[in-house]
Amino acid sequence: MPDPLELAPIIKVTQEEVMTLEKAIGMIWFRVCRNSTPLGIWIWIKYKRSGFAKGYYPIFLDLARCWASILWHTFRRVFVSA
Repeated sequence: MPDPLELAPIIKVTQEEVMTLEKAIGMIWFRVCRNSTPLGIWIWIKYKRSGFAKGYYPIFLDLARCWASILWHTFRRVFVSA
């Protein structure tokens, strides 16, 4: 039986395609983290430490919404549980 790797064609990928893929993955990762802001500030730390954050730079409005949501949920948790 032939080796499957021998049958697969060699795929050449340009640097532009790699950067586009990194940006797309980074955007999805940012959205996942932004939707997880009720979990607290550690979600931002997880986002920034991941390798996916390097490919996508969110606009200021998205960053502001993310931080506002983190602060809202943090203060809400503190004052509601008090």
